[in-house]
Amino acid sequence: MAAVTEAEGLVVAGRVAVRIDTAGTATSVGAIPSDGHVSVAQNADGEVAIVCDGLYWSYVGGVLTQLSDPDLPPPLTVCSLKGYFVYMLSDGRMFASDLNDFEVEGLSYAEAEQSPDGGVVAWVRGNDLLAGGKRSIEVWQINPGSEAGTFPFASVTTIIEPATQQTIGVLAPDSAIDGLFVASDKTIKILDGYSAVTISPPALNRAIDDDAYASAITATRWSSRGFTFYAFSGTNWTWVYNATTKTWHEQTSYGLSRWRVSKIMDLGGRLIAGHYDTGTLYTLDHDTHTEGTDPHVMDVYSIPVADAARRLAHAEAVLDIAPGTIAAGADRHVELAWSDNGEPFGHEMLRSLGAYAATRNQVRFHRLGSSFNRTYRLRMSAGGRRAVYGAKINASAMGRT
Repeated sequence: MAAVTEAEGLVVAGRVAVRIDTAGTATSVGAIPSDGHVSVAQNADGEVAIVCDGLYWSYVGGVLTQLSDPDLPPPLTVCSLKGYFVYMLSDGRMFASDLNDFEVEGLSYAEAEQSPDGGVVAWVRGNDLLAGGKRSIEVWQINPGSEAGTFPFASVTTIIEPATQQTIGVLAPDSAIDGLFVASDKTIKILDGYSAVTISPPALNRAIDDDAYASAITATRWSSRGFTFYAFSGTNWTWVYNATTKTWHEQTSYGLSRWRVSKIMDLGGRLIAGHYDTGTLYTLDHDTHTEGTDPHVMDVYSIPVADAARRLAHAEAVLDIAPGTIAAGADRHVELAWSDNGEPFGHEMLRSLGAYAATRNQVRFHRLGSSFNRTYRLRMSAGGRRAVYGAKINASAMGRT
């Protein structure tokens, strides 16, 4: 996805390239006859380059054109920096186009200088061109002294992981965005200067490690109301990093174990989101609490409630929660369920949050049994504002067993 102008976006959905406008009108502009990974970049003149399975296209003035250049071998990915398109090859070489053009000169290429380890992706962070291989990432910057027709960037340094003082590579070509990427050690890292710092929690690291198609992990970014988010999605999971608060949360869609959104772009102030599988486009906003025609389910989990070897009697759960905010005449509910000692969640109990404009916001659950170790889950799915302000469990020890 690429926002070509404030009023025009370009989306590759399946094997079709589609032009969309701010009114949501979609118009096919041509075919991308491949099912492989798609890479899209835009230069300073608004021209767009597309790479898929070693083939490449230009999109200029509403026209999609397949390109062929004898000086450019089949590329893996494309990015753009300072008016140059940079193509990454599987052997680790990078080819740069002429300035604000698509044509590549035969000598306008370079390869990793510190650790030649094949190419995965080239991407941009600020003024840096990042050449990601399987075991290393090199940093390149514009070289004012480069001769015409040669590679216009110079190698600056290599990314180091501070904990080990070793180089680190990139795992998935579509997972590198800004200063974040899925690293070759199956963690998510952020660049602090030219050091790669792990920010993914252990549960996310396990999800990456267990993913049979980890090389297909995707990442996307969007900003809203002062917050910037990065969503990383694998085969059956999605985790979202709030770069403003530096916190993570999981994201799922109804009937799925992952979020249905794959890519997001800002088109004229509207956030356009694309479905990872069907190509369906959505608009993200704060006043819609469904995903298409499906409910948007919110889960909140407690920390474990335990007291060493003592069994606890759970007398009551008290929730301070947002009251009813959906249409007049409708009602909202919250579901409480729990898991004892790591077992599947069950024992579902429902309580009303009140009808539209209700002011009561305290919900109580009674007679919750006993357990040595329990985790609670709150679930809400009705359309409307959702917020949990606080929760309290009234529990007492039953004695040592």
